[in-house]
Amino acid sequence: FYKGAEATWKDIAVHRDIDRIDYLTKWKPVLTKALQSIGINTIMAYHLLHKAGAGGTTLSKRILWDFHSLYPCLLMKKLTENTAERLKLVYKKCGLPVLVVVEVSAGTITTIKMNNFRIELMDKGIRVLFLYVSRIHNPDSKRYSHRFYLADTPNMLMSNEECQLIYGKYSKLTKDDQCLNNIQKITFPPDKEWESLRQPFFYGLFAFEKEYINIDGFVNKGLASLNKEMQDLMKLLAFLTIYCQIGLNKRDIESLFQFEDEQIMEVLSNPLIVYKNMGYRICHPIIAEAILEQYFDNQDYCGELYNYSKKVIDMLTGIYDSESKRLGDILEEIFTHREYYVDEERKKFSNLIMEFSDDLRKKELFQYLIDKLPNNPHYYNHKARVCIYPSDYTYVFDFNEAFSLAQMAIEKSEYEQNEGSAIHHHLMGKIYAKQINVMIHNSAFNESVTKLWKKIRPVYEKAELEFTQCITGKNVE
Repeated sequence: FYKGAEATWKDIAVHRDIDRIDYLTKWKPVLTKALQSIGINTIMAYHLLHKAGAGGTTLSKRILWDFHSLYPCLLMKKLTENTAERLKLVYKKCGLPVLVVVEVSAGTITTIKMNNFRIELMDKGIRVLFLYVSRIHNPDSKRYSHRFYLADTPNMLMSNEECQLIYGKYSKLTKDDQCLNNIQKITFPPDKEWESLRQPFFYGLFAFEKEYINIDGFVNKGLASLNKEMQDLMKLLAFLTIYCQIGLNKRDIESLFQFEDEQIMEVLSNPLIVYKNMGYRICHPIIAEAILEQYFDNQDYCGELYNYSKKVIDMLTGIYDSESKRLGDILEEIFTHREYYVDEERKKFSNLIMEFSDDLRKKELFQYLIDKLPNNPHYYNHKARVCIYPSDYTYVFDFNEAFSLAQMAIEKSEYEQNEGSAIHHHLMGKIYAKQINVMIHNSAFNESVTKLWKKIRPVYEKAELEFTQCITGKNVE
């Protein structure tokens, strides 16, 4: 556990983890009160948001452990057709609200699936408190009562008190002076560079990997002596680790690269690579970012990332059939998955797409996906989103293109009998809503409400129609 492995229940039981101050003082009382007051047929939800390496998985297990003697507690790793019935059985046997921790990701459990699942639970009369655990890259500019931030500091880094607690544990585990000096610098940072490392991950890295005094050294040693084919695999694994929760399996690797069996075993035994959730990936997103920085030109990092994104599309569509569920899952998480929260709503695009400030590049990437996979409605949907959510707010909205793309998404979804056509009607409604906002913004200062309403009413009614179809899932007049 101290060397970076996921905490076992024994680790939690003997309290090898540290006390997270915000949890003990703020969140635990909130969760306790919520479980005590949750009503019949009620589903409640809170979010635990954390950066990579912050200990989010460990804390989610600590929360379950702390409450398991008072309430039935479950860790949900996948959602199947039997999950609701199993929850109902637990609820009926205990007669108490159920605390369920869910690690949200596009490859396993998505927000859309969870929304449908919550409705199903309400219909069964089950009282559930969900705690969604999600990783975010940057802290929100505001704080919200239903979201817990690990840690609840401006940069989501550990507080002085937490750093001293974790230092107390790690300082007893290393006798190497240099390792001890490094973790002292994290605990009592001499500058901002060391302060930025105040995460549990770096304590483990510096305490036990004494020959690696920084991330670059750790990465350089792992990449040393690799041939071009192995470097290409490392680059792909790094990309997927940052932008996707799904790793490559052995079949993927054999299809993509020309390795002999002994070469595959050699590269997969590299200390930078781990096997997790049925796939190979880089041991940590922070390490994965350092790997890409090794291969990409820092002078044009976004340009390199853009070109490599297209290459990844080519690689994956080259080994999978266009209708492959695995291909769809991987590409969804990279290009269209937007689970993580910023301010008052979900991000407008996936973490990868948010890397690009150039809207033309965003459009070109979605068009590249459309050309490769023309029957997938989500790529039309997200290209339309670029038209109404531009990076440059001096942009003139292209409503004609947005409407055309949204209509294509609806048609493709209905023709393919694709689940979730409602989200494309929702987008169409949002486009009309954006058009109304522009009309109001551009109206004369002294224009009467009656005159303005007469102007926007036809657009409003179209938006209302789309949102109604989104809710009902049916065509309505």
